[in-house]
Amino acid sequence: MRQEIQGIETPVLYLGGEEDGQVDTHEESRYFRENCPLCRTFLFPGCGHAVLLERPSECLEVIELFVPIAKRAAA
Repeated sequence: MRQEIQGIETPVLYLGGEEDGQVDTHEESRYFRENCPLCRTFLFPGCGHAVLLERPSECLEVIELFVPIAKRAAA
């Protein structure tokens, strides 16, 4: 999948939990930032793998902030 990330030319939002036991979200978010110029990352402190279930309101806030940025970048 990492080769595909390098070819993404649209805005991407990466949400993760800092305490994710299944994915190294710190490494993945770093990789996204370095290889996908339009990627924004947000890691939720004290959150595990299921950020959308664990922090739905906070996820929605981050998504709402990202959408205008994505629209400007895509225009």
